[in-house]
Amino acid sequence: MPSAWDKKTAAAGLDVDAEGNVLVGDLVNQEVVRIGPDGKKHSATKVAWPDKVLVSRRSGAVYVVSRRVSRGALPAAELVRITGSGADAKITRRIALEGSVGGACALDETGPVPALWLAGCQLIRVEDRGLDLVATGKDFLNRDRQAITFLGYMDVDPKRSWSM
Repeated sequence: MPSAWDKKTAAAGLDVDAEGNVLVGDLVNQEVVRIGPDGKKHSATKVAWPDKVLVSRRSGAVYVVSRRVSRGALPAAELVRITGSGADAKITRRIALEGSVGGACALDETGPVPALWLAGCQLIRVEDRGLDLVATGKDFLNRDRQAITFLGYMDVDPKRSWSM
C-alpha cells in the first residue's frame, strides 16, 4: 500500500484473521481493506476513519475504532463491530468512546464473550455481548502522580485469565 504522502491511501491499524487475510484501516479511502495471503486486495468495507482494526479469530467479526485522525491529542471516537466483508459488510453495533481511548487496542477472546481493551490516557474494557457492545469498566490505570499517564501499546496473554 502506498504511503499517506501520495494521498492515495494511509494505512492505520491492521490485524490478521483466522484465514491469514490482513485487514488494514485505510484512512484516506475511509475503508477497511482485506488483503489475502496471496497479497491481493480481496475486498474493501466502507468505514469512517478506521484508525484501529481488530478481528475475531472465532467469529470473524471486525472491530474498528473510528476516529477522525488529527495531530496531537486523540479526539473522541466510536467502536464499531462489522460482520461480513466488502459489499455484504454491515455495521451491526457501535458504542461511543469517551475521552482519549483507542490509541492502543487489544482483543481478548479467552473468556465467554470477546472483550476489547482500549487505552490512551485511560484504559477501558468493552464486552461484545452479541446484541450490545458494553463498557464494563473504565479507568484501570494507576492514578499515582509518579505513574505512567498514557498507554501506547498493549496485548493480551491468552494463557492467563482475568475477571472483572
